[in-house]
Amino acid sequence: MDRNAKIIYNKLENVEVGKKGYIDLSKVKIQGKEDLIETCNIFRDSRYETFRIFYMKDNMIVGQEAITSKIPDAVMLFSKDKYSEFNPIRTYETMKNRMNRLKADGYYLAHNHTSDSAKPSQNDMETTRNFVANVDGFLGHIILGNKDKYSIIEENSKGLILMPKEKVLSNNTIKSVKEKLSDNSLYNIKISNREELVALIKQIQNEKEYSVAILTDCKCNIRMVLDIPNRMFNQNIENLNGFFKNLARNSGSTRVFIGTQDTLTYNQILKHQKYGTIKDTVYFNNDNNLYRLEKMTKNPDLFDKEKLQKNKTKDKER
Repeated sequence: MDRNAKIIYNKLENVEVGKKGYIDLSKVKIQGKEDLIETCNIFRDSRYETFRIFYMKDNMIVGQEAITSKIPDAVMLFSKDKYSEFNPIRTYETMKNRMNRLKADGYYLAHNHTSDSAKPSQNDMETTRNFVANVDGFLGHIILGNKDKYSIIEENSKGLILMPKEKVLSNNTIKSVKEKLSDNSLYNIKISNREELVALIKQIQNEKEYSVAILTDCKCNIRMVLDIPNRMFNQNIENLNGFFKNLARNSGSTRVFIGTQDTLTYNQILKHQKYGTIKDTVYFNNDNNLYRLEKMTKNPDLFDKEKLQKNKTKDKER
């Protein structure tokens, strides 16, 4: 790390936790470094529940996102609808659209518990039933305990969603997934069985080879959060720009923020930041002490170049 770097924030000390033990990200705005740091840490800390969706095709992950750190009452808080707390239909439609775009043949839900227990709550069961009823392609809802326990809510042969039993993740599966990740990115791994997917989710929660991408709308409200393999930042600048624009169009976003634990990746991200793809970036070390090298940037939003080009075209036509 650069010797000029300084600690600007120590994780989670200033984050207010709700009575139920989770952070409601619908109330979080990315308006400065501290906001970005808090949000990155929530998605990297096992003390907070994170709800994820994994889109699958031929047993491979083709897309994934974190909707919020928890979905109270099965409500999707990233919906664009003003009254989304009482009407999650718009988010279900967004999921269907993304599945079509990705050509996904199914999806897994997953979230972690802050305790050792992986036994689903009644709210977890109801959330699952709501997804099954509204979005075709349900493959299972994985519940992770704070250690190696997990359970999977699924439909039985009669289409019923029943309370599952807890299981323990095997060391052989953990080792196998680590080996796969060492040679491939998250999106190039064949998921041989559900336990491998469980091990994969646990691995990326604290894996240095993945960075956190946070997409917001023009008012800095969080719309989507993803784990991004660091290798993606090595690709062509225009290609990565196109990747995030597709995500942004699908989620109603205009800005991209990145949090990373890898120094080399941080330097690569700065190149994309200068191009205009990324609004701002933070780096934090393995102990989750947070560092920065620059002030909050004034980069344009993701689609500002297109807006500028359209305005120039209109001026010429006049």
